[in-house]
Amino acid sequence: MPRYLQRSLWVLSLLAMALILWWRPGQTDLATDPGLALPADPPDLYVEDVQQTYYNREGIPTGTLRADSLAFYEDRGSSDIINPQLQQLEDEVVVWTVQSLRALLLNNGDVEFIDQVEVREESVAQPWLLETDWLRLEQEGRFATTPSPVKLTQGNQLATGIGLDAWLTGEKPELILKSEVAIHYEMDAR
Repeated sequence: MPRYLQRSLWVLSLLAMALILWWRPGQTDLATDPGLALPADPPDLYVEDVQQTYYNREGIPTGTLRADSLAFYEDRGSSDIINPQLQQLEDEVVVWTVQSLRALLLNNGDVEFIDQVEVREESVAQPWLLETDWLRLEQEGRFATTPSPVKLTQGNQLATGIGLDAWLTGEKPELILKSEVAIHYEMDAR
């Protein structure tokens, strides 16, 4: 075999080996996938598209939770929830809904709703809507409290104040605005 042909084959072989080493099919670069980027403190459990139903001891549903995601941290004893919507059920009928941009679920069952919090009464003819920036649900959702400014609307009535305690069970929930209470009522233009 002529020498130039032998050198050409040798150079082509080296180029082919370099190409094979440079291009490895099947291997992906994980650093470029934005869905796999972990935070500095990764959760112990992460769930997307959360749909959970709560039951009482008799097996009757008492509530549902829907959220975009839930991240559980065992060492903190809490879970971070994104876009939660919690519905309280009585006799399998939704009686009120709480939603916000974020929430913190504590191991004792309390939930802290954070950013654009809305509590909506669902099961009556004249439902009320409560809006605030932070709200804590306690006692399995029977009691709600906030020290933040609140806006409460029901029909043509608007009440505002700073701080609130609310008992959300029974036929007539009790809502108590704590301070700087102002009430405005608009008459129907008939």
